[in-house]
Amino acid sequence: MAKNYKTGIIITGDAKGGLKAIDATDKNLSKLGKSSKKTESKLTSLKDTSKATADGIFKVSAAAGAAATAAGIYAVANANQIKQNQMLADAVGDSSKKLSGLSYAFKDTNISSEKLGDILKDTSEKMVTI
Repeated sequence: MAKNYKTGIIITGDAKGGLKAIDATDKNLSKLGKSSKKTESKLTSLKDTSKATADGIFKVSAAAGAAATAAGIYAVANANQIKQNQMLADAVGDSSKKLSGLSYAFKDTNISSEKLGDILKDTSEKMVTI
C-alpha cells in the first residue's frame, strides 16, 4: 500500500509584504470609489443637460410652429388685401398698383385702404353722373 505524506509550508519573517499589499488594495479601492462618484456626477450632469436640450428643442419647435402659423395668416391677409385692391381698381377704372401706392400714402393720414376705396368709388360714381 502506498504511503501518504503530508507537506506543509511554514512562512517565517515579518508581515511587511502582506501589509503593503493590503494598503495598496485599500488605496486602489478608494480610487475606484472616487472614480465611481465622479462618473455618477458626470452622468447626472449629462442627464440634466440632455433634459435642458430636449426642453430647448421643444420650445424652438413650438416657436417655429407659431411663426409658420403667423406667416400663413399674414399671407392670407395680404392676398385678401391684393384682391380688394384689384376689385377697387376695376371699380374706379385705375390700376391696382396706383391704388396700392395711394393706400400706402394715405396711411399717414389715418385713412385706411377701405376708406380710401370708398372715397374713390363715391368720387367715380359722382363723376359718371355729372
